[in-house]
Amino acid sequence: MKKLRNILYLISICVFLFSGFKLITIYFEYNKSSKEYKQIKNEVAINLKPNSDTKDKVSNVLKKPMNVDFKKLESTNKDIIGWIYVDGIDSINYPILKGKDNLYYLYHTYKKTRNIAGSIFMDFRNDSNFMDYNTIIYGHNMKNKTMFSKLDTFYNDPKQALKKPYIWIFTPEKTMVYKIFSVHREPYSSDTYTIYKNLDDNYYDFSKKEYNKNEIENLRLKDNSNRMCTLSTCTDNDNIRMVVQCELVEVMPN
Repeated sequence: MKKLRNILYLISICVFLFSGFKLITIYFEYNKSSKEYKQIKNEVAINLKPNSDTKDKVSNVLKKPMNVDFKKLESTNKDIIGWIYVDGIDSINYPILKGKDNLYYLYHTYKKTRNIAGSIFMDFRNDSNFMDYNTIIYGHNMKNKTMFSKLDTFYNDPKQALKKPYIWIFTPEKTMVYKIFSVHREPYSSDTYTIYKNLDDNYYDFSKKEYNKNEIENLRLKDNSNRMCTLSTCTDNDNIRMVVQCELVEVMPN
């Protein structure tokens, strides 16, 4: 019995040490990715004014919250196809990557560094020019509140989605402004992740269906012929995703 207790004690120590090692590894990866993304934001986000209103209260005209230095981005990684900024959650302020599949940037940063934080990335099936009728963008729900972890703010605090409903996507050629029309939770295998290349009856039905899934009062779908963008992140349930959908309401030249 004493020998068995010693073996069990040794196993417990090994498990404890391994768990501690994993936690330290995760901490360092979190810290490393946060520094990388802070660096790129400082280098390319020009005239960024966090928490400022992007809609003039007098003229009711939308105004850009920032400009992006795409020449700098292109020299960093040619897989960077855009930049996303969320009005209601200004910590969501990242480059958008696109790989040859949906796995690579799930576990690599924009520097192509292997990291559990990964990147904010477009579904590889989408066109890089954001001209599809359902462009899907993914990001991890990180414990340190980076990447897309704060998307659930719109779900838990619906007033935020109504107060600041705009999502900005910048590309080298244009700036696209989207407005939130649906916030809901969804199985990862649902038809929410269907990509539409053209405007047709199927897309009309799809956009209405997605709007009807909305779980927040007073959000509106202005025009179901508009292109949409679907932001997706994981939840505590491995089978369920947090989804924020928005429709394209304005395109600004750069």
